[in-house]
Amino acid sequence: MIAPLRTLPEALDRAARSSEGYIFVTGGVEVRRSYADVQATSFRVARALRESALTPGDLVALLIKDREPSPTALIGASIAGLVPASSPPPTVTAEPSRYFELTANILHSAGARAVVASADLVAGFERVRGSGTDLPLVLSRAGLDPPAAPPLDPEALPTLDDVAFVQFTSGSTSAPKGVALSHRNLCANLDAINGPAGIATTSEDSGVSWLPLYHDMGLVGMALGPL
Repeated sequence: MIAPLRTLPEALDRAARSSEGYIFVTGGVEVRRSYADVQATSFRVARALRESALTPGDLVALLIKDREPSPTALIGASIAGLVPASSPPPTVTAEPSRYFELTANILHSAGARAVVASADLVAGFERVRGSGTDLPLVLSRAGLDPPAAPPLDPEALPTLDDVAFVQFTSGSTSAPKGVALSHRNLCANLDAINGPAGIATTSEDSGVSWLPLYHDMGLVGMALGPL
């Protein structure tokens, strides 16, 4: 049976009623976050983004190194009525100034209105922003955590035909390009993976992934699929 269509905020709202969640492993240490925890944090991220002079429909680039803050940044942006776009942070072999310059140019071409980055990347984006690249707002993911969660604003919540997120191509053969996926596209993709014609997952299953969450399979297949 095909799962009912739902947006990311709706999927998280349903998942938050269960006892399930994510387990993040960093340096051999496991940290469990229930879907209810993820929803509460996503609400706080949404509130902080709403208070950052962004307007519904704005594209917000996410460049986050750590896995745990990534899903809440993406879903929080969606709850706020914004369009998240995950992009890879620098690798250990990347030349820092070149990385920030190239990434800023890509985000400018994509029309990003803000960058939400890991704390140690904020200064690099601020430098290229100060050199004339049109990135109006650079925010630290760690700073998007006000103490109280906002109520859901039905006017800001996305519909199935709104853009769920923008996925950038790898850039291995040309400059990375942004591909816009609607919530309806995402549902169809996940049903093809997890539904009866795919691997037929159930609530009894668990998944394990080592893929980064800016990677399409890491994000879609392993982070959003369980929702």
